[in-house]
Amino acid sequence: MKALRRFVAVLPLVFMTSCDLLNNFLNPKLPDQIKSNTNHSPRANLVINPESGYSPLNANIFLDGTDEDNESMKYQVRIDYNKDGTIDEIIPAEGSFSSSPIDITRTFNTGNSIIYGTVKDSRGLKSERNIEVIVSEPTDNGNPTTNILPTASLSVSPTSGQYPLTTNISLTGTDSDGIVTGYKLEIDLGEDGTIDKRIPETGFSPNPINTIEIFNSVGNARIYGIVKDNKDGETKKSISISALERNDLTAKIDFAPSYHVGDKFNFSAEVQNNTANEITVTNSSASPNLEYKLIKEDGTLVFDKKFPYDFLIRMHKMGTIKLSYQDTTVTTTISNVYIESKLIPPIDILPSLFPYGTSKSISDPGEQLNEAGNYYLQTIARYSMDGNNYQVTLNSEQFNVAP
Repeated sequence: MKALRRFVAVLPLVFMTSCDLLNNFLNPKLPDQIKSNTNHSPRANLVINPESGYSPLNANIFLDGTDEDNESMKYQVRIDYNKDGTIDEIIPAEGSFSSSPIDITRTFNTGNSIIYGTVKDSRGLKSERNIEVIVSEPTDNGNPTTNILPTASLSVSPTSGQYPLTTNISLTGTDSDGIVTGYKLEIDLGEDGTIDKRIPETGFSPNPINTIEIFNSVGNARIYGIVKDNKDGETKKSISISALERNDLTAKIDFAPSYHVGDKFNFSAEVQNNTANEITVTNSSASPNLEYKLIKEDGTLVFDKKFPYDFLIRMHKMGTIKLSYQDTTVTTTISNVYIESKLIPPIDILPSLFPYGTSKSISDPGEQLNEAGNYYLQTIARYSMDGNNYQVTLNSEQFNVAP
C-alpha cells in the first residue's frame, strides 16, 4: 500500500513533466533574433532627358540615389563626350563628390556620348549607372529636314525588388508631324554597355510593345525603348531597374577592436534564417556554396576563401550559425540548425524535434593581414528554399588595418 501511495503521489509530477516536454516539443523556444550590421550597396538613379535628338541637343542630367540602410550618400557625374573612353568632364570636380543630388544641363553635338553617375554611401560602397546620349544631324532618308522627332513613352513596373524580379514593360509613342512606324526594346543586363536582349530580335515592331521580363539574379539592368517615325527619326528613352538581394538571411559580422599588419584576421560571422521555411545549404569541395572574401576599399580582392568540406546544413525558423575565427581555431556554434558532414559526426541527431544549441571547434590556419588600409568582408551563401535556388551576398562594415 505504501508503494501504491508513493506512486499515486508522484503521478501529478510525472504528468506535469510530460506536459512540459510535450509543450517544448510542440512550441520550441526559438533563438534570439540577431541585429544585422551588414551594409547594402546604395542604388544610383541616373536620368537623362532627352537621351537622343538632333544637334545641338540640350539634355538635363539628374543623379540621385536610394540606400536600404538609410545612410547619407554622395554623388558624382562623369561625361565622355566622344565615347572614346576618356572622361572629359567631372561634376563636381575630379576626385570629389557632391553631398547633394546633381541636377545640371549640358549641350551635346553630333555623335555619341556616355554619361556615368556614381553614388557612394557613408561606408564606402558605390553604385554606378551609365547612359549613352545619341545626337544626329536632322535628315530625312539622308536629306536635310526639319523633322520633329517622335516622343517615346516607356514604363517599367516595378523598378526594384528582391530577385527574381518580375517587371511589366510598356513602350508606346506619338509623332506630331508624322506617324510612328516602329517600336523596339533593348535590355542591357549589368549596365555594362552590351545589349543582351532585343524585342523584337531584329528590326522594329510595327505595334507598341507590352511584355513581361523576369530578372533572375541580383544586379542592375537598363531597359531602352526606341520609337521610330516615318522619316527615320528615332527617339530613345531608358529606365534602370535593380534586382535586390533577398532578405531570407540576416548577418552580423564583428571584428577585433583593432588590427595591425601581421595580425591574424580574427572575426566572427553570425547568420540567421529570417523565414518560417527551412533553408538548405549543400556544400562540397567540388561545388562550394559558402565563401567569404576580404576586399580592400578600392575593390581589390585580398583573398577568397571557399569552404572545402562536404556537408549539409538545414536551418529551421530563426536557425542561427556563428563562425568565430581566433588565431588557428574556428568555432562553429549553432541553434535550431542541423549540420551533417561526411568528415565529422552530425552536431545534433534530433534537429527538428527539440530546441538545441551546440558548438564545435576545429583547427584552421586562418588568414594573415599583410597590408595596411581599409577593408570589408563579403560573405556569399548559395542555398535552396521551397525548391528554388538562391544566392545572397552580404557586405560588412569597413574596418582598418594599421601599419
